[in-house]
Amino acid sequence: MWGAPKLWVKMREAVGADRCPAESTVSEILRRHGLSRVAKRRGRAVPTEQPFKDCREANAVWCADFKGWFRTTNGRKCTPLTISDAHSRYLLCCQGLGEATAQPPRVHLGAQQKAFEAFRREYNEERPHEALGQRPPAVF
Repeated sequence: MWGAPKLWVKMREAVGADRCPAESTVSEILRRHGLSRVAKRRGRAVPTEQPFKDCREANAVWCADFKGWFRTTNGRKCTPLTISDAHSRYLLCCQGLGEATAQPPRVHLGAQQKAFEAFRREYNEERPHEALGQRPPAVF
């Protein structure tokens, strides 16, 4: 599920800034209809000034991240892994991505992988990223 900031960017693109409500209005509409939730406060990691400041082009640095595991509805354990390009945020490999593709869990690993691939396409080609000026990674 996308949050208000990303939906707001897509709405502005679709109908124009003059016809688009404020981001706070989009957020309130989502909350009113039970489509958002208050995020749990987590302890903050020690900030790094600019962890990828020397990463000035695509493919200079790739990041690998395990996202935690879950069980598919047939009981098989699925351990998600992502590999992304640090410069463009382009998602190169998607063997799992938490809530966006794991809820609801699919029946078996093959069906789960199809959900991961659909999410990877959306993440790279449609979904705006704040770190990229609200543009999707595929534009780079």
